[in-house]
Order: sequence, then C-alpha cells, then structure tokens
Amino acid sequence: MTNRYLHQLSQCKSLGDMEIKTSERMFRRQLQPNKAYKFIYCGIEKAGSTFWRRLLQYVQLGKIQTPYRIRPELANSYYVDLSKTTLLEVLGLLKSFTKFIFVRNPYTRLLSGFIDKLYSPNPYYWNKIGIPATRLAREITNTCGHDVSFKEFVEYIIHSNNNPKIKRDVHFIPAYQLCLPCHIQYDFIGKIESFENDVMFILEKLNLTQYIPVLQNFKNQSVVDAIYDVSHTFIEFRKEASKCLSFEESLKRTWRKLQLRGIIADEINLPFSYTEAENITEEKLLSTFIKSFKQSQKFDLRSQKRKHLIYAYSTISLQTLEKLAKVFIIDFKIFDYNMYPASIFQNKNISEHSVAQW
Repeated sequence: MTNRYLHQLSQCKSLGDMEIKTSERMFRRQLQPNKAYKFIYCGIEKAGSTFWRRLLQYVQLGKIQTPYRIRPELANSYYVDLSKTTLLEVLGLLKSFTKFIFVRNPYTRLLSGFIDKLYSPNPYYWNKIGIPATRLAREITNTCGHDVSFKEFVEYIIHSNNNPKIKRDVHFIPAYQLCLPCHIQYDFIGKIESFENDVMFILEKLNLTQYIPVLQNFKNQSVVDAIYDVSHTFIEFRKEASKCLSFEESLKRTWRKLQLRGIIADEINLPFSYTEAENITEEKLLSTFIKSFKQSQKFDLRSQKRKHLIYAYSTISLQTLEKLAKVFIIDFKIFDYNMYPASIFQNKNISEHSVAQW
C-alpha cells in the first residue's frame, strides 16, 4: 500500500490545483469517524462501502461480529458522519486521525452500479436515473426508466458530470470528487481488486485485529450476503416494479443479475417457471439462488464476469468511451488504473444477443 500512497502523491502533484466539484456537505457525509480508535473512513459507493459501514457499526458498538450479520439494507442504521461537526473540528480530525479509503476500477464500478441500480428491478433508480437518461437519449417524455440501456446510462453519466445543474448520485460520481484524495492525504488506499488482503492489512494497522477471526471464509460470506441482498431486493420492489415490468421479467432480470456478477453460471437456467414470480417467497428465492451458486462452482465464474464486462462496453462507441474516460480521468491517474484497456477499447465484435441484453 505504500506504493499506492506514493503514486497518489506523485499524480496529485503533477495534476496541480484542481477544481473541487464536491460540496462540503457531500464530502462530510462520506466521512465516517471512530474517535475511540482514531481513524476516519471515507466511503465510496460501489467500492466496498456497504461492508465497511456495517463493520464500523460493530466497532462503534464495541461488538466483535462479522459485518454480514447486519443485513445490507441496514448498513446505514447507525451511520455516523461529520455532516454536523464544525469545520474546525473536521479539519482537526483529518489532521490527527488515520485515514483510509477503498477504490475500484472506474469501468467495473460504473457497470456494477448500472446492474445493481438500473438493470435489476429498482423503481427508485428507474425514476432517479432511468427516466432522465432515456429522455436524454430518446427525446421522449412518456418513459418509466426501466428499459434504459447501458449505452444510454453511460451517455447520461457523461452528460450529468459535465452539467453542474444536474444533481448527481454518489454511486456514479468519480471517487476523487467524493473523498478529495488530492486535498486529503489518506494513509491507506485499499482496492476492491485485492479486497480481502487489503481489509486484513488495514484492520491490523487500525489495531482492530480482534475482527480478523470473524472474517474467516471471507469470500463465501460475501457471496451469500450478495445473494440475500438480491433476493430481498426482488421481493421488496416486486409489486412497485410491476407497474413498469412484468413479474416474470423482473424475476428474469434478477436471475440474470447474479449471472452478470459472476455468482451463478450462464449455463444454469432459472429452475422454476416465471409464473411463480408473483407469489414466490423470499426464503424460496434465497434457497434456490444459493443452491444454484453451489452448482456453479465447476464453471469459470471469473472469466464469465469479465466476458460480460467486455460485452457491456462493446455496445458503446469509441467516441463515447473517450468521453467517459475523461470523466474519470483523475481516478484512473491517481489510483493507477488503465484508462484505455484493450479489452474495452479494442473489442467490438460481439453477438446480437449480447448487445440486446444491454
């Protein structure tokens, strides 16, 4: 992590003075302090923030438990930020406390947000992002936002980041704008790509080694947690989503979401009929998903997930990709990610079926 820290300092220095597009209120809301252990975590959505906010609940309460005991929808139940702290105190904490963040490749972070918030049935984000994105792309007014394509979504993200009048969502704002790493020197920069190792490293540095034993079997816990979240979200939004999308299509998308995320193999079909979608219970859905995940272990799920990433970005023109790269250019530079990966910028040959799903 020392190399990441030094790389960030070097890149920030070369970038010089940068315009801060983040409001002070937004920045303070991202900061989660713990005064007992004297550290501050700056959360970046779609980069491990749900995990950390749950774990830090237990740290705050003095309980040694795996964060996965807290359901994802309750991640912010005891969330403590610095939004109501005086500016002088905020500056004092930032100067004296250990500070850390977790970041993610902008391309995977953006796609993850799209799959989670827009492709998967989510009426809240259909209204917040889907409707304005489809209106921008198609110049229509009568839209539900449920059918926004990844291409239209990317074009809207570019448009909203270049238009200060549009209120952006934290899930799709560049990481540097959320946590200001060129203005705040973070002691540790974790990455989703090496999440487990980085979590353990930071726990040691924060003198929180008592939590390491409860995080054994880390990967399996996180997958089961993700499956629960997908099941719960389908049930929670099923009725409201049916105003825009049939029960059958919502269930199909929910299943497909797990395949796009590399949790269930593409080769495994939905094991019950779509007609069950209206009345299926959360328990039945959860057990079915977990069983299918176990059956998927004989397949190369990592390659499958990467394949879907390439497919998604292959639906976007090179001109639009260039614009997208510029939106996240500082993230690419200071966190040492490849801005122009060949898998995204040179691979345009995909099947019509693959394009259609995006």
